[in-house]
Amino acid sequence: MMMSLALEVAQGMFRLNWEILSAPKGHAFITCDNPFTVVPPPFFDDSVQGYDILTPGASTVVPLSSKTAICFYGDGQRTRGGVAYKEFLRNTNIVVAANSERFVIARDEPLLRSVVRKGKLEQWRRPPQFKINAPDPYVTESPESG
Repeated sequence: MMMSLALEVAQGMFRLNWEILSAPKGHAFITCDNPFTVVPPPFFDDSVQGYDILTPGASTVVPLSSKTAICFYGDGQRTRGGVAYKEFLRNTNIVVAANSERFVIARDEPLLRSVVRKGKLEQWRRPPQFKINAPDPYVTESPESG
């Protein structure tokens, strides 16, 4: 079951257009602890259904380094390279940062601060993704005995 699903996803990915993008001179991609970012199609209502890399109109961006990213989108089986538009790079950086779980990594502090400010990320409060109802295994003594 899992193997057939993996093969189906792989076949779907190979049907997509792949673009290897480089950052314009003086600019950089950021990355994070969850850099595989799927952007839904414009005007997509995700309250009805979810979206993924194979959703028609969705695009996926994965920063590979501060100077390179890969983008998958649409049907076409085309592979090409090019320089990312500055606006695309800015938007990609904001979306990648917003997709992070805990860590955002940039080439320098000014870029990091700019992405956080433009994306208003300091205002976001992501709820915990998991809740474990069990004692913390790293606590060596209880607070009452301290």
